[in-house]
Parts: sequence; structure tokens; C-alpha cells
Amino acid sequence: MINKIGIKLLYILLFIFSLLYFSPKENIYYFAENQLKPQGVVIAQETVIDTGFSFRVENATVLYRSINVADIKTATFKIFLLFNKLNIENITLSRSAKNFVPLKVDEVNIKHYIVDPIHIYIDATGQFGQLDATYNLLQNSISVTLKPSKLLSTKYKNTLNKFKKNESGELIYEQAL
Repeated sequence: MINKIGIKLLYILLFIFSLLYFSPKENIYYFAENQLKPQGVVIAQETVIDTGFSFRVENATVLYRSINVADIKTATFKIFLLFNKLNIENITLSRSAKNFVPLKVDEVNIKHYIVDPIHIYIDATGQFGQLDATYNLLQNSISVTLKPSKLLSTKYKNTLNKFKKNESGELIYEQAL
């Protein structure tokens, strides 16, 4: 009896892993890319590589209404049933943003958990410092906690005007979108 349950469980797990491994991840990526086009966001010149349980996008240029916004060296998508993660590394923002923020972003992690389906968690590090954010899908709002670098605190003071300082010295920003 236990042997039959164990074998059925093994078959179910094998089916799930096969489904994840052989799923058309590139097609999902291009579908998501097409969903961004009506918003004016285009991802160009990228190379998409399927790596089994995840896929990678390399050397992408992000355009917003035909204006170059950022260049991304690597973006890795890990799509699982219970946990999804997007890791973006080596982002260089457009020179037009240099008056507002530092241009180099080292890493951005975006996570979504099936046990908490209404929140998307974001953390990022770069020349600006350390950022942690939570986006609420239901309320369409974002909450950001920023630990600014010395560069951001001294050279980009106008950018920090919308943030409020908490007791631990971190900067907080909350906005309904």
C-alpha cells in the first residue's frame, strides 16, 4: 500500500519536473514582452537562452517610447510552481538619468511566492545603495525602503525629497499607483 503511494507520488513529481523543464519558457518570455508593448516598453537586441528549469536573457536594451532607458547585461528567470524569481545583473541606466540617480545598478531581484500571491518583493543594490520594496498587486501600491549610499545622499539630494526618514535612518517611500 505505502509502496504504491510512494510510486504514484514519484510519478507526480516526475511529471511536474518534466512540465517545468520542457515548458516553452521562450514563448512565455515573448508573450510577456508583447504585453509590455502597449505600455510603450520594448526590449530589443536580446539573446534568450533556455537553461532547463530557468532561462536567461543577455545583452538586452530596454526602450520606453523609443528612448533608450537601460542596458541589461543578464536577466535570469526562474519559474517554478511555488516560487518565481527574476534576477537582473549589471544594469546601466541611460545617460539622461544621470541628473537624478547614479547610472550603475549591480543587481535587482524580483520574487513572487504562491503562498503570498498579492505581493511582489523587490531588492536591489547599486551605486544608489540598498533598496527593498514590496508591490501590492491588489491595491496597486508600492512601499520602498532605501539605505542610500554616500553618493546618492550627497550628489542626488533632490531625488530623495519624496522619501521620509524613519528612526533607523532608512528612507521610506509609499505610493498608490
